[in-house]
Amino acid sequence: MKAKIIINTCENPATIKYCKNGELVSLISWDQKKDKADSLILKIDRLLRTKHLTPADVDFEIDEFCPSGSYTGHRIGVSVVNAINFSFGHKKRFSARYGMEPKITKKSSNYRS
Repeated sequence: MKAKIIINTCENPATIKYCKNGELVSLISWDQKKDKADSLILKIDRLLRTKHLTPADVDFEIDEFCPSGSYTGHRIGVSVVNAINFSFGHKKRFSARYGMEPKITKKSSNYRS
């Protein structure tokens, strides 16, 4: 059985699980802030380096269903996992699925572009 990296960016804290032979080997969790994509990629890179792995050595997966967590965080996680899988020839693709409508913050009237 190939090792897996399972990512959950829907919840806060976000998590990255490294599993081998169906057993959890390592768990990374962190509070998501504004730099969601950067922090996710850096944490994946750190995990791969510490375990002496390359992205080709593992299957990347994401918790596809997001019942009520971060809409943007989940979309970023799905996009990162799909980009890695595509880049390394993994066939599996994921899509974002939500349990509720996203809560989108409206910009204030004094917002300048």
